[in-house]
Amino acid sequence: MRYLWLTLIIGLLSGCGGGGLSNGAALQAKNVPSTISLAGARAGVALDSLTVHTSVKTTPVSGSGEAEVAIYNDGPQHTRVVDPQGRTVLMGFVSPSHPSLNASSTAQAMAYMAVGGIFMKEAGRMTVLDNIHTLAGYDAFEDAVEAQITNDGYLDPEDATVQSALGTMVNNLMTTKARGVIATPTSATGLSVDTTVDDKLTFTNVYLRRVTLFMRRTGHRIGNTDVDEPNTPWQKLEMPVVARYGGITGTIDGFLKGEVAYTPVTSDPFDILLTPNNAKRTYYQVNAVGPGSDPGTLFEDLPEAQKDELRMLELKTIFLDAFLVLIANAAIPVKGDQVDD
Repeated sequence: MRYLWLTLIIGLLSGCGGGGLSNGAALQAKNVPSTISLAGARAGVALDSLTVHTSVKTTPVSGSGEAEVAIYNDGPQHTRVVDPQGRTVLMGFVSPSHPSLNASSTAQAMAYMAVGGIFMKEAGRMTVLDNIHTLAGYDAFEDAVEAQITNDGYLDPEDATVQSALGTMVNNLMTTKARGVIATPTSATGLSVDTTVDDKLTFTNVYLRRVTLFMRRTGHRIGNTDVDEPNTPWQKLEMPVVARYGGITGTIDGFLKGEVAYTPVTSDPFDILLTPNNAKRTYYQVNAVGPGSDPGTLFEDLPEAQKDELRMLELKTIFLDAFLVLIANAAIPVKGDQVDD
């Protein structure tokens, strides 16, 4: 028998779309209590010498780092903290749920703009903003921004270390698949996998033979570290049967109508989720078992339940798809052959 082994990776970003304020929604200014904090309590920078700038208005910062930041609607609103010399000290996107301005918010805003988040529309912008911190290289970039602000007392986006870390993060994004599903291989022994729809997996069987699929989650990635999940259970996935006596009509009779001799069958979409919530990737393994011309080398490594399923498929193939066909053609009227499993 021949088996198919598919290893699947779910990427992070789920897509972008939409645009702007919808239905002519009006802009209404509101104040958000915000906390401004400088990394390392930078000596020589008095917090009450700073001001907060948005497109709504400029507001002062108290000696304890408190400010009423004026934003439109509920934001998030691009916001800058500026020193008396007119230099940007911190930045970020302020909203009632994200009121703080610090080195972390500064790195998030810089990364968001560097990867083109400002060109997204509607929900796409929030997808990028909320998930930008999960990109490979982001942590090193944030550390570089914090160190530069701590050292200089203001933001220098042209700093060599900051630029290098930012370039590495952007290059990682450009050279890796950032969304969707990766399947390896995409086809084998008449069975193919469709990964077109995010978080869904669909299989097509083009061979006149029975096959059963088993899938389980094998691990996930947090940050840049892969975490194995060796004990997750296998899920049995039902695959439609091509053979006529497995309950499928429209096979050889389709050929007489100008269709293919044995019409390929496609499974319902199977859910493959990105989990846990903070994972950048989730890994799945799919085993497909069924009759074939080559026993392959994986049989002994299969769990017992999958070996049993393979043996059952062999028996069904022999009796339902071969032996019973011969009997039916000899003893059963042409219109009386509704035999199922």
